[in-house]
Amino acid sequence: PSHVGRMQNEFLELPDGSCSLPVAYTLGYSYLMQDKLDEWIALLDAKLAQNTLTGDRRANWLIARAHADEIRLGTHDPFMLVVDRPLDGRDHLDLAYLTAEDPDVKLRITREIVGRLAATTQFDMARSMLDKAAGTASADRASDIAEWRDSVAKLQEEYTAAEAASADNVKKSYIESLQRRRDKAAADGNTKAVSRYDAMIKEAQSK
Repeated sequence: PSHVGRMQNEFLELPDGSCSLPVAYTLGYSYLMQDKLDEWIALLDAKLAQNTLTGDRRANWLIARAHADEIRLGTHDPFMLVVDRPLDGRDHLDLAYLTAEDPDVKLRITREIVGRLAATTQFDMARSMLDKAAGTASADRASDIAEWRDSVAKLQEEYTAAEAASADNVKKSYIESLQRRRDKAAADGNTKAVSRYDAMIKEAQSK
């Protein structure tokens, strides 16, 4: 916190009037940890209200503003992880895309949005955005878009595998629970309950 003022005054705004995102992200988390995120948001809103801040110079400020919305429901306990809500600032990202003039800046913002869509498992929508970007981007950016598409595919594979593993663990725990109940019923001499549990175990194992 003792360095916030210097970071904000000397490093947040770049010589061309745009925003340094690494500095903005650091300041955002710092304000959050001090339980003063509303002050950070007010500062960004005041900056965005300036009529002279237009075009590509405005884009990073909007991305920083989106990030503030993404973390605003996070804890300000320094010993807890901040739980981001990746799409809470989507309106600001869309506006950044519309505001940007340079095709490369637009593509960078597309990547920001695609990353957030993938992080929230909206993989088809992420790929759709990349397909659209591929149709308008210059030929020399085709490899970048292909790399991003591969990253989305890899993340989806990892997510699907994790879901399957989780389902297998739930199934295993359920069957083990039934087996314990069956064993107890057997110990109690309750043959009717044993038969019922055997049938339930067989059904669960077949799924």
